[in-house]
Amino acid sequence: MLFKNPSLLYGLFFLVIPIIIHLFQLRRFQKVAFTNVAFLKPLITETRKSNKLKKWLTLLARMLAIACIVIAFAQPFMTDSRTLKQEKQTAIYLDNSYSMQAAGSNGPLYTTAVNQLLEKLPVDKVFTLFTNDKVYANTTKQQVANDLLNAGYSNNELTYTQVQLKAASLLDGRNKSRELIMISDFQKRGKEIFPDTLTGFKRDLVQLIPEEFNNVSLDTAYVANRTGNELKIAVKLSATAALEQPVTVSLNNMGTLVAKTSVDLSSKKGEAIFEINAKEPLKGELFIEDSGLKFDNHIYIATGDSSTINVLSVSDANAGFLNRIFTEPDFKHTSVQSRDLNFNLVKEQNLIVLNEVKNITPSLASELNTFLKNGGYLAIIPHEDATGYEAINGLDKAVPATNTEKKITTINTGHPLLVNVFSGQVDNFQYPTVSKTVWNTTGLSPVIKYQDGASFLNKKGNVYVFTAPINVENS
Repeated sequence: MLFKNPSLLYGLFFLVIPIIIHLFQLRRFQKVAFTNVAFLKPLITETRKSNKLKKWLTLLARMLAIACIVIAFAQPFMTDSRTLKQEKQTAIYLDNSYSMQAAGSNGPLYTTAVNQLLEKLPVDKVFTLFTNDKVYANTTKQQVANDLLNAGYSNNELTYTQVQLKAASLLDGRNKSRELIMISDFQKRGKEIFPDTLTGFKRDLVQLIPEEFNNVSLDTAYVANRTGNELKIAVKLSATAALEQPVTVSLNNMGTLVAKTSVDLSSKKGEAIFEINAKEPLKGELFIEDSGLKFDNHIYIATGDSSTINVLSVSDANAGFLNRIFTEPDFKHTSVQSRDLNFNLVKEQNLIVLNEVKNITPSLASELNTFLKNGGYLAIIPHEDATGYEAINGLDKAVPATNTEKKITTINTGHPLLVNVFSGQVDNFQYPTVSKTVWNTTGLSPVIKYQDGASFLNKKGNVYVFTAPINVENS
């Protein structure tokens, strides 16, 4: 018979207690002169013998009760000789996930686990140790000590089922007894059910519990709005418990502190808003100071460098208004007449504007279709006698201009083209008008519409089409 906790057998020394009690309960009989009661002598002798037997039985019962309690806590178990002769293999799982950063009574839980492990492991014991991201097979504590003390935390967290399966794969188990020691804080992971012990494995669980714990985390950061030269950044925070004091969130841009703000987390949730100059490239770090876990105290956001947009306008009419729209440094604008167009310019552009080009030749249409296929954008301001436009990306054929005045009355402010363009609605709007229209369509994605519901500016794929010339004579 073997005992799981043999040190508890020292409790058998408590068997001396009932013996002491028994000795103190002994009574000495004293002779007392009395009248002739010879007929009572047999009864007295019988009573003495009975009391003596009861005392011995009580003593044995008390000693037996104490012995049973001590042996029960020592957890005896039976094993056969084959098991005793088997070589023992040990796998140790040391959790190094970010939750092990939490502070215990002796510092971070991971550091405490490493120190205790190195202290208690025998010098000559060979074992296999693995964490969430590393494996140390058939090693000793001298070989692995420096690696464990200098190791960082891992964002690759194994499930408890994966831990057991990995332990089974690391230990071959042929004619050997196997044991798995799991050292972790055993965080609850959603609806995961803790698995049963693997067949042929002895499993010991060592749980590390942090002290009073409250953690604040930066959950996400994103660009909430961009209007003109202003960029609005939103940061969402959460806490594991309601906080009485607000939390300070700071924003660094390329190593320089540019803004700070406070967030109320009395409801465990909060949001911080930063407004910065949209013209400046943002390579930002958002951070908080928190005594809980450290890994979720930083989050990064970048908008990238603003690049110049290449615009080519091809015109058969006055293009002066385009020069006033596409200005530096945001745009690099090239303006040419249709007859002078060099097709080599097309592939270098981000946007091409056809400004009242009267006739779209097959070669120009082919170049424009290739440009659109490669991700470019095209804006069409038609000529009132436009021809050949149907060859561009499946556009409808332009019809002869209709001399019907129309009011432009509806702006689709929810269209992706106009997001963050307008800051409000105007009720007393003086509607502009057009005298002639070239296309009459309602089936495309309208950006701006006439009073009758037909499109003034619509979108099809990467092509934006005005359905009427916008020169001063027509509009």
